[in-house]
Amino acid sequence: LRDEVIAEEEPTTTSSTTATTATTATTATTATTATTATTATTATTATTATTATTATTATTATTATTATTATTATTATSSTTATTATTATTATTATTATTATTATTATTAPQPSKTTFNGKDVKVGDEVTVTYYIQTEKLCEDFQGYFYYGNKTTSDTTGIELKSFYIREDLPGLMCNTAPAGKIIFTGVSPLNPYDFRTKGKFISATFKINEANYDYYANAVFQVLSAVDGTNYVDFGNIENPFVWEQETSVPTPTTTSSSTTATTATTATTATTATTATTATTATTATTATTATTATTATTATTATTATTATTATTATTATTATTATTATTATTATTATTSPVPTSETTPTTKPGQVIEINKMTIDKATVTVKEGQKFNIVASIWPGYTTEKTVTWSVNNSRVGVVSQTTNTVNGLYDNEGKLYCTETATFTAKASGQTIIKAVSNTGLVVKCIVNVKKVATSISVNKTSVTLNTGKSTTVKATVGPTSIPSQYKGVKWTTSNKKIATVNSKGVIKAVAKGVCYVTATSKDNTSLSKKIKVTVKQPVTSVKFNKSFVKLTKKGNSATLKATAYPSNANVKKLTIKSENTKVVKVSKSSINSGATFKVTAVKKGTAYVRATATDGSKKYARIKITVQK
Repeated sequence: LRDEVIAEEEPTTTSSTTATTATTATTATTATTATTATTATTATTATTATTATTATTATTATTATTATTATTATTATSSTTATTATTATTATTATTATTATTATTATTAPQPSKTTFNGKDVKVGDEVTVTYYIQTEKLCEDFQGYFYYGNKTTSDTTGIELKSFYIREDLPGLMCNTAPAGKIIFTGVSPLNPYDFRTKGKFISATFKINEANYDYYANAVFQVLSAVDGTNYVDFGNIENPFVWEQETSVPTPTTTSSSTTATTATTATTATTATTATTATTATTATTATTATTATTATTATTATTATTATTATTATTATTATTATTATTATTATTATTSPVPTSETTPTTKPGQVIEINKMTIDKATVTVKEGQKFNIVASIWPGYTTEKTVTWSVNNSRVGVVSQTTNTVNGLYDNEGKLYCTETATFTAKASGQTIIKAVSNTGLVVKCIVNVKKVATSISVNKTSVTLNTGKSTTVKATVGPTSIPSQYKGVKWTTSNKKIATVNSKGVIKAVAKGVCYVTATSKDNTSLSKKIKVTVKQPVTSVKFNKSFVKLTKKGNSATLKATAYPSNANVKKLTIKSENTKVVKVSKSSINSGATFKVTAVKKGTAYVRATATDGSKKYARIKITVQK
């Protein structure tokens, strides 16, 4: 390439020094005393700014006396796929490098934007860590959740690499599936050895490496199920029902800026140097954000030649080098080799097959590893099949414990899906219905023998039971009704059933409606148990008493011949095992007969004495509330 320089001689113009052999012109020094470089107008042809891939030896930047119109900085084009866009060589006083426009061949590169992870600025090569902390009020028996990560722009994992993943190791029954790109499944079930999250601590931590710029990356962990041993649901099918601590912490490296500007020093007395904004210091254009102080350097004769813009790769903003004023727009000129849009996996196409040709399934996955549900609930489960154009798409679904639940295929094959690698796959969906508490395993088997499984834990719906009485006292032969309530109140009625039992049928019986009948004297317990959840029960203490059924005297009548005579009587309460045997003794006419005692124990004696002639009755009454009594006639003859 040949440059012509047309200059109007100035008798007072001396030659500014020649920056000879600027082999790595990192510091284009001594752009000295470019005196009276008047009217640096339209410096034509920024000479030899040609695709200098390793622009060494920016030689002979001579006598910037009248650096006229660098109108076409012709090949700043190596900023295009510019692996080494380093050739601002001998751009002698490139005033108004107006058309460094050939840097526009990076046209397929997207307009640069900042790179973030969970909203925090990062850069290529950074390793970032996201950590989650958990704390619950109660001991927990099961959990299930997902850890998502990826690229918001491309909706996959482009540009982000999972380096490590940690989950607490002291959790019995823990299972974790890190195979699906962008989604980690974690689950645990341990009712006999509960999870103690009552002290706040680290639960999950993952470290990622940022491999591509200008994307918004993210990572997020959520629970689908988190249940306490007492039946409290912190999270139930993704819905938060009770508060708990779940905190995220995102750690990214502290941002740094590597800028280096060589500053064309002592470019003195640059009079009327109009728009001579030659980016003299686009050194290390990897982050050439500070191509500074090259302004008005109208006679910066030593054209410091941004020699170390040798790897101006990804000149993502080289499109704005149209007016090479303040080459500050060479910002983040990092890897121009990928100034094009991020590569997208090539989408696989369905191959041509011959009639009758069989293409077998070679890979199958399932979207859930472990699920916890309640009785009566349903959920869908999806099997993914590769390749998507297989001719053998039949999947057989089954469970190993049909008492707990059943599975049935509900949706036909969905075709035309692509995975993160651009491979075709298809899906089949089945529905599981929970019937009773317990555990079962869903199994999907392809006709080629591939097997995927999902563990299903079905929980009881009932979580509490209460009774309206904790104790009752009955006399033999009497009855009373007690009530039991199974909770929570929101559960369907079929889960509110109660079974009644007695510890001793000889003392008291109970029927299915909670009616207790006293049979014989003694103490027993009646128990109400939830039919849905047999671990829930309440006891009622039943005390059966034997009342007095009759009272008898040892004589049928008494005759006293005269005043002052006495007779001895005995009164007895029956039956002999009556709880209360005390009797009250009373004369119904004390003017005729008086008694010696007002009360006696059953079987004891007392005296009746004649007061005057006449007839009277003496009554013996049971004191147990049965109101049983006996009367005897006493006759005083004279």
